[in-house]
Amino acid sequence: MDERLRKYLDSSAVRLRFRTLQAVSGRMRYPILNLLERVPEGLTVTDLSRILSASPSRISHQLSILKRNGIITAAKHGRATTYTLSKRLPLRRLFQTI
Repeated sequence: MDERLRKYLDSSAVRLRFRTLQAVSGRMRYPILNLLERVPEGLTVTDLSRILSASPSRISHQLSILKRNGIITAAKHGRATTYTLSKRLPLRRLFQTI
C-alpha cells in the first residue's frame, strides 16, 4: 500500500503543483497576482511598480518567475508589456480558498 501511495508523490502533477505554489507564495509575487486578478485587462511593470511602491527591476524579476512557471502571460503593446493571469491555471479558484 505504501509503495502505491508513494508513486503519487513522485508524479509530475505533484511536482507541477509544488512549483506553482512556490511561485505564487513569494512576498512580492502574491500581491502582484492579487492585483492581476482584480484587473483582468492586465497591468504593466510601471503600473505594478507604482501601486506596490517597488522598483521596476524588482517587479520585473518577480514577473519573470511567474511567467516562467506559466502563471501569467505577457502581451507586447508597442513599447509596453501588459501582464495578465494565465487562463491555463485555475488561480482564481486558488485565491478564493486562501
